[in-house]
Amino acid sequence: MPLFTSGSDQPFVLGKYKQAFTELTHAEEFDYRCMNWGDAEVTQFAMVLTECKELKELKLRDNRIGDSGAAKLAEALPHMTSLQTLSLHGNKIGDKGAERISEALRHMTSLTYLSMRQRNSWGCIAAMSKAGKHKLRTAAEALPNLRIDI
Repeated sequence: MPLFTSGSDQPFVLGKYKQAFTELTHAEEFDYRCMNWGDAEVTQFAMVLTECKELKELKLRDNRIGDSGAAKLAEALPHMTSLQTLSLHGNKIGDKGAERISEALRHMTSLTYLSMRQRNSWGCIAAMSKAGKHKLRTAAEALPNLRIDI
C-alpha cells in the first residue's frame, strides 16, 4: 500500500517532513507543561531530544512522567549541550528516575536550573524519597552554577 496517494508527490512530502524536523531540532525552548504526558510519550520525545543541540529550556512540568520516562529522558539529556533550564516538577518521578537524572547531570555543564519539586498544580505528591533527593543534591554539588529546586 503506497504511503501517499500519488508516487510522484512522495519526494516533495518527505522533503517537507525533513525540513520540519530540522527546524524543530533548532528550537531553543520546548514548553510541554500540563500535557498529560506519561512515560510512553516522553520515551518517544527523548528520541527527538538527542538532536536538539540548541535547546536551552525544556519544560515538562505537571505531567505523568514516571521513573521509566525519566530514565529515557536522562539518556537524551547529555546530548542537549546548550540546555540551561530543565523543569520536571509535578511529575511522578521516584527514586529510580531521580538516580538516572542525577547520573546525567555530570554531563550537563550548561544546566543552571533544575526543578523537580514534588507537588504539582493539582496537589499530587510524587514518589521521590529523601534518598532520591539526596542523590540529586549530591550530583548538583559538582555543578557550581546549578540551582536545584526539589
